[in-house]
Amino acid sequence: MFYGDSITHGAAHTHGWRSFPEIFHERVRWELKKSNDIVINTAYSGQTAFNLSQKEYFTSHVSRFSPDAVFLLIGTNDIVKTEGGAEGFRTYLDSILVQITDLGAIPIVQNYPPIGKSESPQYVKRFEEMPAYNKVIEETAQKYDALFVDHWSYWNARTN
Repeated sequence: MFYGDSITHGAAHTHGWRSFPEIFHERVRWELKKSNDIVINTAYSGQTAFNLSQKEYFTSHVSRFSPDAVFLLIGTNDIVKTEGGAEGFRTYLDSILVQITDLGAIPIVQNYPPIGKSESPQYVKRFEEMPAYNKVIEETAQKYDALFVDHWSYWNARTN
């Protein structure tokens, strides 16, 4: 299962290209011939960790499917929407990880790759604060012994 915001949802910003959950789906079900494995993407544009942590929302978008594993990517909207900065974000992220682990699902937590700086005030804020949010994501993944996909380090090593 994939759970998160627009980057995971794969609408609008992909400009018609496939999203990473779609590529993963093809790899598992077609290339690896695991046709009985089902890949579900309940991510939606504009979501924040607050939204995803709400019990009713989590139940309707995750729990009811009884997933074996949950890929989580959240945080970019929190930078511009969530009260309390990175520490406020940590509280909601923690709640999401508790709910995933309570299901018995394997949490696979991802951080964000570097983003380009833009003149838009929202993107300037994201550009400046993304490292702090990625640190919270990594620390929370470690706290829950979750699998961690470090997009930030990978792409920083290849683009600098």
